[in-house]
Amino acid sequence: MAVTTGTTWDIVLSNEPVTTAPSRSATSPRAAYQAALYGRAILVDLRTPRRRERDGELSTEVATAVVDRLELGVWLRESLASRIVLVDDDGARAGRLAAGSDPRVTSVHGGFAGWVACGLPTA
Repeated sequence: MAVTTGTTWDIVLSNEPVTTAPSRSATSPRAAYQAALYGRAILVDLRTPRRRERDGELSTEVATAVVDRLELGVWLRESLASRIVLVDDDGARAGRLAAGSDPRVTSVHGGFAGWVACGLPTA
């Protein structure tokens, strides 16, 4: 039930459907880079060794870890990091993993491809 005063402004606001807040499971590549650069997060590369060799590595100037997707659950339980950002090829799998994980875990929107598209450093 909506309570309005009957003004045009109230009617316009009431006509819009209620939307949920943006998902916490994805962050922009630039925000992830800055968080890792200043020690506020650790980037976890979930790509296969073949993909990392072919496409490149995340920059060594930021806090990174390379974790196999099958060992991610154990790694997350043992990690003391306050914020963890998952990176995969295109962001799809990392986004699903982050959405089903604890609140300190997010993913990079667009994955490593988004990282490169933003011109962020790689090794």
